[in-house]
Amino acid sequence: MKMHDREFPVIGPILVRHADDAAFYWSQLDSASRSYHWRFDDQIRTENLLAAHLDGLAIAGLPGFQHCVSMFDRWKKSGNLFTCVFLASKLGLTDPLDTLVERVQNQPDGMVRSLVSALLHLPEDQAIGLISKWSARPAKPVQKVAALRAVALRGAGSHSALACKLSAYFEDANTHIRAAACRAALTHEDHAVALDLLGIAMLDDDLQVRAETSIACLNTDLKAQAVAVLAACLLEQTAEFDKSSGWFRQQASRRLERWARYLAHVLPIGAPQLPDLLNLLPTRIALTMVLAHGDLAYLPFALDKIRDPSVSRYAGWVWQTLIGMELARMGWTVSDDDSVSLAPSGPVTQARLDADNGLPEPNHAALAAYMATQPFSLLQGVRVLLGQQRDLASALALLKDAPQCIRALAAHTLNLSQSWLIFNVRASTAEQIIAMDALDEIIARGTEK
Repeated sequence: MKMHDREFPVIGPILVRHADDAAFYWSQLDSASRSYHWRFDDQIRTENLLAAHLDGLAIAGLPGFQHCVSMFDRWKKSGNLFTCVFLASKLGLTDPLDTLVERVQNQPDGMVRSLVSALLHLPEDQAIGLISKWSARPAKPVQKVAALRAVALRGAGSHSALACKLSAYFEDANTHIRAAACRAALTHEDHAVALDLLGIAMLDDDLQVRAETSIACLNTDLKAQAVAVLAACLLEQTAEFDKSSGWFRQQASRRLERWARYLAHVLPIGAPQLPDLLNLLPTRIALTMVLAHGDLAYLPFALDKIRDPSVSRYAGWVWQTLIGMELARMGWTVSDDDSVSLAPSGPVTQARLDADNGLPEPNHAALAAYMATQPFSLLQGVRVLLGQQRDLASALALLKDAPQCIRALAAHTLNLSQSWLIFNVRASTAEQIIAMDALDEIIARGTEK
């Protein structure tokens, strides 16, 4: 008897392991862009592990899917939903997939990334079919949002899968659909049509739509208007953050960080409005903006925030990431015994997470003494990251070997400095390697000239 003719028994504990580990590895990949330690090699290894567990579940067929649903019922996590949606699509389980989406409709903000990710991991023919179904008029809002975001990430070739013209999504009553349409417009084949739609959407009544529209226009002829709109959105969202709490505060913080990163990358060095923005933003978001902006003139701002225990470790990391001098290696840290300890039984604050992630407590006095002797004149007036001027060559070097959070900064710089290549640190490692090879060729040709 040939091996492929044999029927192998389905072993429950192994399927549970596959389902649990697949959800875990997906969650690792999803959160990696914020990691201070995760590198491209880690992404390759984790992606391979995820694929192996998904293969095991797919081979098991319906029992594999049922185990994934059981895990989702128990934990209700995004990683569990991803495995369910991926397997249901892979196995052609239409009704169970529709049931899953119905459940997600009640909590879309925490789960839509799982749907988008499933559309990116599926084979192209299956993903295109699902995008077409989810983008049709009868589809739920969360399906349309996922389809549009997937189109934005998969690129221009997937626009033809949309069941309606792009303009229909810009005119939808649902604000989340309109915001997702702005992202999809970035990769639309007809640049003029996309730009017309975005120009109108920049006047939308909804804050999120205006912000996403302005982000989509930062590398277009509408850049000047987009920068002004995005700055106004950032201030409005800051006001919302200040008066919100709980889940709403988390959502406001997430949007603030995303919008601040984009604005910081396009504001010119010496922009007069930046100091006022930094003083109005929550401290952690302001530090993120300083790092994304890349102007060493704001090193004193980061140094000053080291005095604040709630952000001291993060401020120190921003300082060292700008200047390219590792605090621990230079001896500019305070030992945990000397620093203010965070009680194990206390609340899980962001400062506590910084410590758990291995960020050292910086020695403010040592950094202040060093800065007093260094004018940093050689790098004044240019954007820097790790002490180097940001350009194609430095971006490529960081994309190859830097921690993921720094790779994300390099990708932002790259994407907003040209329009012929969009680099996504969340894309598959195969796609990232192709993009890095293309960058290598461009840089080589430039060197030859």
